[in-house]
Amino acid sequence: MASNFKTWIEHNAKTMSPEQFSSWLDSQPPHYRIVYEQNASIPQAIKDIEKIHNEILKKVVAPALKRAAEFLTKLEKASAPSLTGTLKQSLGPVGKIYPESSTVWAAAGVRRGFGRVIVASRKVGGKPKRTSKKVTQALGSDFKQANPANYAWLVQHGRGPVVAGSNKGKPTGKRALFNSFTGTFFGHSVKGSKANDFMAAAEAQVGAVESIVNDEIDSNLKKLAV
Repeated sequence: MASNFKTWIEHNAKTMSPEQFSSWLDSQPPHYRIVYEQNASIPQAIKDIEKIHNEILKKVVAPALKRAAEFLTKLEKASAPSLTGTLKQSLGPVGKIYPESSTVWAAAGVRRGFGRVIVASRKVGGKPKRTSKKVTQALGSDFKQANPANYAWLVQHGRGPVVAGSNKGKPTGKRALFNSFTGTFFGHSVKGSKANDFMAAAEAQVGAVESIVNDEIDSNLKKLAV
């Protein structure tokens, strides 16, 4: 019987204005109000819990992880090589909150969207130089996009020697290596590049990261409770 009351009450609560519903509830037998108040309190309690849950994710956990990611970013930037500065600039903290699954993540590393226009070295008489889009319009085809997300792994792990005439074990028919962008002729082969693991210092700081996260969570919980 109570379920019928509940269905009827919910129907009127949705279709009537707040004033009409209140007036209608007052005109009904007392057990209508009892059923309404018992069931109305449950959704509100759930909403209150969800609100507290989301506040903890947003104001306690996420800032703690971001603080740890910022700490790691400083270590990565201190070790990262700098030719044009694009790789260093791309290093930074990233993260996201997923309230539905109670998941918060953060990371420190190469971020996307930091590609920079690089002018051919023959245009500036030296190492590649970062420039603006306005300059590239005047240079025509003598520029390209350098995106750290595409080459950071080569810097970190290095690469083996490159030999003309073969690409991943398949013959190419080429007799020499030539960079048409910079106008550089390399000859029959190019030596491998040494690994520069600029992430190593950050990856070794597991204990420090745990400490930062725990301390920040404790501090943020105290602020939330005030």
